[in-house]
Amino acid sequence: MLEPMRAGASPHRPLTAGELTLLFSPLFTVALGYGAVLPILPSILERVHAAGVQGAVALHAGLLSGFYIGAFVIAAPLWGKVTDLRGPRTVLLIGLLGYAAATVWFGFAASLEAAYAARFVAGSFAAGLLPATSAMIVARCQGEARARHLAWVSTASIAGFLVGPALTGWVHDFVADPKVQWAGALHATAVPIWTTGALALACAVGVAWGGVGSWNPDDREETTATPTSPTRRNAARRILLFSVVGAFGLGSFEVGLSLQSQQLWRWSASALGWLFAICSLVMLTIQLGLFARLRHLVGLNGLVIGGFAAMATGFTFLGGTSAYFLVALLVMLIASGSGVLLPTLSLAMSDQVDGSKVGTAIGYQNAVSNLGQAAGSAGVGLLFSVLPRASFAVMAALMFVAAVSAWLIARLPGSLLGVAAPALQSSQPVDGNVRR
Repeated sequence: MLEPMRAGASPHRPLTAGELTLLFSPLFTVALGYGAVLPILPSILERVHAAGVQGAVALHAGLLSGFYIGAFVIAAPLWGKVTDLRGPRTVLLIGLLGYAAATVWFGFAASLEAAYAARFVAGSFAAGLLPATSAMIVARCQGEARARHLAWVSTASIAGFLVGPALTGWVHDFVADPKVQWAGALHATAVPIWTTGALALACAVGVAWGGVGSWNPDDREETTATPTSPTRRNAARRILLFSVVGAFGLGSFEVGLSLQSQQLWRWSASALGWLFAICSLVMLTIQLGLFARLRHLVGLNGLVIGGFAAMATGFTFLGGTSAYFLVALLVMLIASGSGVLLPTLSLAMSDQVDGSKVGTAIGYQNAVSNLGQAAGSAGVGLLFSVLPRASFAVMAALMFVAAVSAWLIARLPGSLLGVAAPALQSSQPVDGNVRR
């Protein structure tokens, strides 16, 4: 059972390996589910929409993904508030059970309307998992442990997205095998989706059995939380703005690279797939092994500035070459920038808010990040249709402006960029000396 820290009390008991596994498994599962749907989404739409027109399938594939992401934008702040009021465990259980039910519904969907409704409901329930997980980490961890585990939040999602398409391919091929007597159009597309729902249900059982995320809301008024100052509120607003811009850049990179490689460079799907795999592996490596060292070396301010600068540099040269080796290096550079930017902004947000409002703050950050990623995907698609060879240059300019803005804000006297005020830092126990 999680006990809030009272005045004069010792730091919270650190999260055990088993608790961390139960805590990160839901994020991994939901990201796996999103990645698992992508390869079979055209087949699902052909079944439920009965439309052989390629344009119609492509349109609905994009809209379905937009509905799912839009649900996060709407629901994440609401789940964040519920997390602060009722505790992470309640949100984790409801989110997993709701997501599992909606995922099974999506597998059974026999009409386009049902498919849209199922994806929106799935996204609405999945939106609560990140605020609940982050609130649990902030409540139970301090210093190095908090920074490391918040970085692992992104790692769990990236790993799930990386595994999802592979899982779909294996399950789909097995179900579609003529030797499988019950194979059919419904089963070939539904079984991978149902598998994700079963994993979500298993995660819910694990959370319930392990008691992860429990706390007593009545005791939270006795915590040592310091009221949020205007300076910290302004810092939180800046973090939200940088979160939108960073997510916009990531969304534009994913879609822009796909469009550039297939329509201008005429690369194969497998060549593009390897680039995305490299991108995911770079982000995993940074967040698992290098994030703490980089944070000690340059601080949170430096990571935000450097993250945007790395993305700007990668975008600048990405549109000017079609050599696969050079493109792979630039993809690694962009992945490195976003790989340090995402966990840094999450850690920065947790430092700027009252401990009793972490869920709400992370919920809003998750909402604006998803909104920024969706806008980036749509924006680069529109820009590519008008100026295909200039889309990466525009993204580079935006990332450069963000890097310069972050640098200027960090230099202004009294202005904070994702850094807790010294007086507030000294009131919290930390594991070691952490440069902020």
